[in-house]
Amino acid sequence: MTIQQAAAAWFASLRLNRRSQKTIQWYAMWLADLQRSLLFDDVSQVSLGDLRAWLAGLYTRNLKPASVHGAARTVKAFFRWCLAEGLRPDDPTTRLEMPSLPKRIPKPLSTNALQQMINVAAGSQNPQRDQALILFMADSGVRLAELCGLQVGDVDLGSCSAIVVGKGDQERFVFFSDETARALAAWLTVRPSSVENLFGLRYHSVAGLLRRLAKRAHVEERVHPHALRKTAATKYAAIVDVHTLKAIFGWSQLETSEFYVSHSRARLAERARAALQNK
Repeated sequence: MTIQQAAAAWFASLRLNRRSQKTIQWYAMWLADLQRSLLFDDVSQVSLGDLRAWLAGLYTRNLKPASVHGAARTVKAFFRWCLAEGLRPDDPTTRLEMPSLPKRIPKPLSTNALQQMINVAAGSQNPQRDQALILFMADSGVRLAELCGLQVGDVDLGSCSAIVVGKGDQERFVFFSDETARALAAWLTVRPSSVENLFGLRYHSVAGLLRRLAKRAHVEERVHPHALRKTAATKYAAIVDVHTLKAIFGWSQLETSEFYVSHSRARLAERARAALQNK
């Protein structure tokens, strides 16, 4: 069987398991790249050496470490599936080294930057929506896809919680403050019934709105949807344990929670040290 044929069967399996089309397109991109690098197209002939040479070639193209890491994750998942389906007698990725990823300290938006954006949003063309959006994202830490999939019925203002559908079609609860609940209530009183989701915005619209508000507020920090997720995660990391943090944010690896908690503790320790020095 060719790599292309095996990939098509794998993608069909992923769709049955309700994996997102975006994820499947990401996998398809890397498998097509792998196939172009080989002198053959038989999936059973791909060796560990072939995969190592391909990943090494990706580095020479000045791709970001996260991209090369994603390429390695793709082939590992693909060849595990090929082995399980009997398309190969072995898994050539068993000893494939995962490219290392640089560890970056999470950079949440400052309280001042958020407040400036909220203040500016009060004078926008849709103030109730824009203020509620900023507060909800900074409180709940939802992913952009989760935000755009939210419906009014998914939000419970009484318990300050919402149900989102995350990666792998997994539902989970996210939470927000009383201030955000009041902002959401104000938005729901004027929200047109014709809009398709909670805020009536799609992927690029959300990112564009945040950029415009940040520019008008003269915020120098880089503002994008994931920055608000990092902001929420940083706040939670100071008050919950790693397992709770993992559940709230829908991460697949506990390591991500541990990373946030460790840096949160470092910040608290630095504040304590500064307080002692000022006495």
